[in-house]
Amino acid sequence: MLGKLSDDLIASAKRRGRIPDSSFTDPEWLAIVNEEMVTYLVPLIMSVQEDYYVTDYEVALSGAGPYRVPSRAVANGLRELIFLDASGNPIDVPQVDGSQLDIAPWGFRLKSQGIDYVNRSNRSDAVTLRMTYAVSPSALLEAAGSAIVTAIAGTLVTLAGMPGTSIAPQSVLGAAPGAFVGVTSFDACKATPGFEPVGMDLAGTCDGVIVTLADAPPPALQVGDYVSAAHFSPVPQAPVELFPVLAQAGAAAALGELGKTDEAQLAEQKRDAMARMVLPLMRNRVKGAPKAVLPHRGIFAATARW
Repeated sequence: MLGKLSDDLIASAKRRGRIPDSSFTDPEWLAIVNEEMVTYLVPLIMSVQEDYYVTDYEVALSGAGPYRVPSRAVANGLRELIFLDASGNPIDVPQVDGSQLDIAPWGFRLKSQGIDYVNRSNRSDAVTLRMTYAVSPSALLEAAGSAIVTAIAGTLVTLAGMPGTSIAPQSVLGAAPGAFVGVTSFDACKATPGFEPVGMDLAGTCDGVIVTLADAPPPALQVGDYVSAAHFSPVPQAPVELFPVLAQAGAAAALGELGKTDEAQLAEQKRDAMARMVLPLMRNRVKGAPKAVLPHRGIFAATARW
């Protein structure tokens, strides 16, 4: 069985590189695989342009802004920026060059980490700003640092310790909910492939077993899903077919840090070969419906893209 938790991933990386347990601590291993997630796996996933991490964020327009790009956007970038009217219909709002910001009657400008809205013509039709962006995957932590949802009642989410890994399937990886005492922001993700986040930065408190959320839980949150402190996950948020690739990337990076240059180069070659084998599975996710290419600008365009 292919293990899915971070503990399984680290065990796989050690086995692939024949790296003794004494070479790195568990926090060091987590740092290694998290770096490989950011620098190798996420760019690999995004290279197929199949919107694996894409989501929307909407904010009501109120003044000139700036309206901040979501903090979890990959590379602080946006896939699309769409202005909507009161009925939810898109409006074509031009992007303004910085040199014309002082004279433009209407438009928007992206600068630093925010979006400025220019409305000298006092138009009132655009009421909502929708940002479409790729969410950065949460950082991995030890499975024992997360919890599993056992019940949901209103704003109350009951938690239990994580089940064992494939390495030790009968074990319980600690009473993780006890570690949540004092935590005031939580993430939740699915416990089944593709392990996508169903709630981020959920405000709440934990008494050791029950998380009391400040608002209603996300509709997609279910019994069996995983809960962690905000920005963390016990499982890689990626297609499960890439888990061995991430383990191989971790092994290659670890061998490099140990100064085993030749072994690291061979491990990198195997990592890249594995990635080439998996990538065709990820392209054109809807096999029977290739993407249609529509114009981004002109009279038929209702969105601003970059």
